[in-house]
Amino acid sequence: MTRMIDRLEQKGLVRRVPNVEDRRATNLEITTAGQSALSATPGRERDRCQAQFLRGFSEDEVRAARDASSNRMLDNR
Repeated sequence: MTRMIDRLEQKGLVRRVPNVEDRRATNLEITTAGQSALSATPGRERDRCQAQFLRGFSEDEVRAARDASSNRMLDNR
């Protein structure tokens, strides 16, 4: 997973942001370029990419990641 995130970061699609609540953790944020790339990706391809990125994650882990992302977006309002 780290290598994949490294590649996405090198391409400017995501950035690592320190977690303010737990200094051992790092959050990922999608960049403007990443959002543009995501928006330009057809639905079926987007689903395939998401499935690839989430391979090996349990349903609880996926749910937790989505919840954390949603909470982070709400905090940014």
